[in-house]
Amino acid sequence: MQQAQHGTLLIDDLIGHSRLLEVSETVTLGRQGDFLLASDDPAMHRTFLQVWSNGSQWFIKNIGSFIAATIQPPAACGFGRTLISPGSIEVLHPGTSTLYFSTATMSYECELTVMQSLRSPQPSLPPDGPFTTHVFEPNEEQCLLLKTLAQPLLDNPAAEPRVVVSSQRELAEALDWTEKKVERKIQTLAETLQKLGVPQFQPGQKISWRIVLAQFAAAHPHYYAHLS
Repeated sequence: MQQAQHGTLLIDDLIGHSRLLEVSETVTLGRQGDFLLASDDPAMHRTFLQVWSNGSQWFIKNIGSFIAATIQPPAACGFGRTLISPGSIEVLHPGTSTLYFSTATMSYECELTVMQSLRSPQPSLPPDGPFTTHVFEPNEEQCLLLKTLAQPLLDNPAAEPRVVVSSQRELAEALDWTEKKVERKIQTLAETLQKLGVPQFQPGQKISWRIVLAQFAAAHPHYYAHLS
């Protein structure tokens, strides 16, 4: 096997197949992907996941249409297990993350190992926000909004977000805020996460920020766990 270097990513299907990726590589995983997963399982997506690096971090995206995956990050990073639903993007932290997923016929797991931290991103503080560079630190009202947005998806992870996520009016009623305040809070959160480089909040997103923020909140419950 090629010797691992700083910043490389090792994919291991735990049944004898592995591949080491350089920072410049973008790879799909699936039944007919660049890296084969469940290649003999007709219930598996032809392309299920995609991994790539921006030079400072590795990312994983679910590019399938109905199969979800669960990722367990390295214990040292302090994050809990996260659901990667279709369309979702997550950061791969330095160390070994374990990925779990199932089709109608079989359950699978594989490991994704970021060998060591990539080069540190260049600091760039948001020009008009109180957040620390590359760290998302929501205040109490923002945490409450995130929790309320996420709750329907936490209650039913298989639900279609556009169907179950609360409307702006429903959020206002639940939080005892005005609809204008809800709109402003959602916009502020989306702009902050965009400035911090969170992939799903970058320009070009065609889905309502309310839906995107709900999916983000459901995937990162640690931001509002103290409210439970």
